[in-house]
Amino acid sequence: DAVARAGTQVAAADAVLGRPLEGVGSNNWVVDGTRTASGAPLLANDPHLGIQIPSIWYQSRLWCRDLGPECPYRVTGFSFPGAPGVVVGHNQHIAWGVTNLAPDTMDLYVERTDGNGHYEVDGEWVPFEERTETIRVAGGDDLPLVVRSTRHGPIISGRYGSLDDLERGDLPLPDHFEVALRWRGLEASSLFESLLGINTATDWASFREAASRFDVAAQNLVYADIYGHIGYQATGAIPIRRAGDGRYPVPGWTSDYEWDGFIPFEELPTLFDPPSGVIVTANQPLVDESYPYFIGRDHAYGYRAARIAQLLEDRESLTPEDFALIQMDHFDPSAPPVVQAVLALEPDDAAISEIQEVLTRWVEVSRPYDMAADSAGAAAYAAVWRHLLAATFDDELPDGYEAAGGGRFFRVVADLLDSPNDPWWNDVAIDGIQDRSATLARAVASAHAEITDRLGTDSSRWRWGDIHLAEFRHQTLGQSGFAPIEAIFNRRASPDVSGGPAIVNATAWFAPEGYGVIALPSMRMVVDLSDFSGSRWINTTGQSGHAFHRHYTSMIDAWTRGQTHPMPFGAEAPVDPSGVLHLTPAGAAPPP
Repeated sequence: DAVARAGTQVAAADAVLGRPLEGVGSNNWVVDGTRTASGAPLLANDPHLGIQIPSIWYQSRLWCRDLGPECPYRVTGFSFPGAPGVVVGHNQHIAWGVTNLAPDTMDLYVERTDGNGHYEVDGEWVPFEERTETIRVAGGDDLPLVVRSTRHGPIISGRYGSLDDLERGDLPLPDHFEVALRWRGLEASSLFESLLGINTATDWASFREAASRFDVAAQNLVYADIYGHIGYQATGAIPIRRAGDGRYPVPGWTSDYEWDGFIPFEELPTLFDPPSGVIVTANQPLVDESYPYFIGRDHAYGYRAARIAQLLEDRESLTPEDFALIQMDHFDPSAPPVVQAVLALEPDDAAISEIQEVLTRWVEVSRPYDMAADSAGAAAYAAVWRHLLAATFDDELPDGYEAAGGGRFFRVVADLLDSPNDPWWNDVAIDGIQDRSATLARAVASAHAEITDRLGTDSSRWRWGDIHLAEFRHQTLGQSGFAPIEAIFNRRASPDVSGGPAIVNATAWFAPEGYGVIALPSMRMVVDLSDFSGSRWINTTGQSGHAFHRHYTSMIDAWTRGQTHPMPFGAEAPVDPSGVLHLTPAGAAPPP
């Protein structure tokens, strides 16, 4: 019953916030000159975010005509609209890339109240803090919003379902209570100051000094410089808890669960010029149990990081072209154990036999288990994976929980395949006990029925890209429900999108709903420290947010195919004059 109630709460939260995006993460890596053809470092970055149009990124160059203390910027890369400076990129000395560190910086506190405007703090009753905010509504009446807070943060009770559904194992709930959120992101931040400091850093020391102020949205920063050095630095204000680890609500009426500050910057994970000459981060854990502080439990399982490291090891004298090829790698690490189990089934059914034939051809090609857009094997495998998840887990998961199919399920399914009689293989809705083979056979038959319905009966014409479609939906007008408006603002990529979840080319899809892309590499960048003009970049959609502008979608096709554009940097770099904004101090002469 407790799990069922939790499922109800999850569904209610998703209705308000949107479903959590499977596959959201990022890749970055850097190698030093001992591993490159040029003898200088190379750095790559491709952050994975939800699919949208316009892109969240804007490629820009911030160039001071007269470089000096009053205008110290000569930097290029990617930024967010409204953010000062460049978020990811390089200046004339250093380059950097980001991935999410995945720390736990939020805690829920159950506050004991007296039902009359007070909450308890170590045996004393303290009044709630209250403020009224005004939500202005165009064409309508303003809406007042009363925000109540405790010492921990704002009250969020009732937002995601009834308080009666709150269940917390060994936490006795008071007769009267509210739930407050403590989150470092609700406090004052020096993030923008940090970004501007990184934009003007000249070496490892000044880079780390700027990174020490990168307090919210904690990231893994990889670094390279023109002097041949590479490095890694974790950032963020990550709480040190007196008790608990942030996974469950804790008593707010006692100080036993307070935060004792944050992990000191000098004790956050860092690395400089490792002997291997390689640093890779892809949201995997970067410390082991010997690390004295708790960072989080929501890391990726390391499939992307391991694959990137393997591909770097397999290549000598690396070039920017090699890095671009790695960013487009489509190997699916979930496939080998599942495919081998399917091929071991008795082919006593025409559907099973045809799927086995397609998968056999897939694993015998030069790049087996490759989720390429033009691959029939990739389409067949995706269908098998989707239906295997449903056949194995759906009957035992409560409402609101689904087998999403990302990297966490890779390990779970691989372990289950080693246990033919595990209870998970049994479908509670079917009489009799089923084993691994029976469940696999049902999944393959269902997969075959779906894929032939969608792609036809000629398996030689199946293509993964024909069902793995990427629709770039506008965040507001593109989801209006009014077809003519959506047709103006939304765009669909060609049916040539490769990849999948927990794959280096992480074009994630949500198994319970189908194969459409829900998250993707939101941009790709490769920086060549031997010659910045050899650096490359691509955005997902285009530089313009205007639906009728020629650059609204000018990059979708190139992004889909894995192509990139030159990343100009120097004063002589060609630019479109219509895309240049001149900022001239008052009283100064305008630019020529």
